This record gives sequence, C-alpha cells and structure tokens, in this order.
Amino acid sequence: GGVLFPMPESAALQPLGLLVAAGLGIVAGLALGTLTAMVYACEDFFQRLPIHWMWWPAIGGLVIGLGGLVDPRALGVGYDNIQALLNGDIGATSAITLIAVKAVIWSVALGSGTSGGVLAPLLIMGGALGAILGNVIPPAVFGGDDGLWALVAMAAMMGGTMRSPLTAMIFALELTHNIGAFLPLAIGCIMAHGTTVLLLKRSILTEKVARRGHHVLREYIVDPFEVMRGGEIMAK
Repeated sequence: GGVLFPMPESAALQPLGLLVAAGLGIVAGLALGTLTAMVYACEDFFQRLPIHWMWWPAIGGLVIGLGGLVDPRALGVGYDNIQALLNGDIGATSAITLIAVKAVIWSVALGSGTSGGVLAPLLIMGGALGAILGNVIPPAVFGGDDGLWALVAMAAMMGGTMRSPLTAMIFALELTHNIGAFLPLAIGCIMAHGTTVLLLKRSILTEKVARRGHHVLREYIVDPFEVMRGGEIMAK
C-alpha cells in the first residue's frame, strides 16, 4: 500500500538527461566494482591477522565506531539518509563524506564478519553518488533534480549488485511511486548491470561462494561437470 520513501515530484527530464542517466549507471557499476574489491580486500586482511577469529568482529566494530565519529549519519539502518537524499536535502560535500565513511565501515564490517546488511547501505551510497552528480549537472540543460539523480543511482547500484536491473527499477518505483522516473531508472539500471557483468566475473553476492571453493558458473548455477570426477559419470 503506502509509499515508504515519498519524494516531491521531480523536475521534467530533458532528452540529454537520458544520457546522464546512462552515464550515472556506468559510474554506479564502476563504484560497485570498487566496493566489491574493498569488501574482499578487508576479508583477506582479517584472515591474515595473527589473532583468533573471535577478535575480528571486535576490530570491525572499533572501525565502525571511529567512522561514526567522522560522520554519525553513516551509522544505523540509514532510512533517514535515504529519505534526505531523495528530497535533495544533502549537499555535495556532505554526500562525499557520507559515501566515503559508509564505504569504509561497510567494507570492514562485512570483511570482519560483523553482522551487516547489503540493501540499505547500497541505497545510501548510490543515493550519495547521485546527489554528488546532481550538484554539478545544470538543470536547465539536462533537467531533473538532486532527488531524481539520487533515485536513479540508488536503483542502479542495487541492480548492478543483484544482477537484476528490472527488479531494482520496480523496487525504486514501488518505494517512491515516482512514475515519471521510469525511463531514467530503466536506463541507469541496465547500464549498471552491463558494467558490472563486463567488469566482474561474479557479483558481490556470489563471490563469497566462489571463494569458499564452489565453482559458480553464470551466477547462481553450479556446473556439475566442474565438481564431479570422470569416473562418477562414465559407464563401466
């Protein structure tokens, strides 16, 4: 029924604005590749520490606390941040700080084994990315506003992560009921998906499965011929 993140009606998008949506999708895909590398670099770092694994979440929690001192908005679930980004209430400088701190503490949290989610942090970081871009795009030329670009970047980040651009697009529409954003959402999500497919062998969700020794082919499918011996399938 209700709208979880209501947002004001976005300004009309000019034809050139669709090119911006495509570029924003590509940037979101590149950002996701960086985040994926950060998460698994942190995981590798903790595995190399000469201490018992039970201390890893404590160290991760310490880093999260220090990040909260730098920018308290990076802590918690962050629904208020998502709403503020969609309303265009966060400026470029604040968005840069938010995305930098959130990326570090999120990567350390997941790498250390501390409990953490994926959806809300990606929406926050994607929205901050869109807010930064929205502050440098002249509305008179491209149309749109900070809230629209934040919404497109949120959905693009989610679609690239989940490798499901249509799901991300509909998800964004359901959360905001901003039907006018349908076309830029579709373009941004598809471009983010294409970028991550070309950039990453696996998504951030299946990389951990592959790193545990399970062969993952085309994401959620395990090729049986890669895990079975010839003698198990040959007729004797």
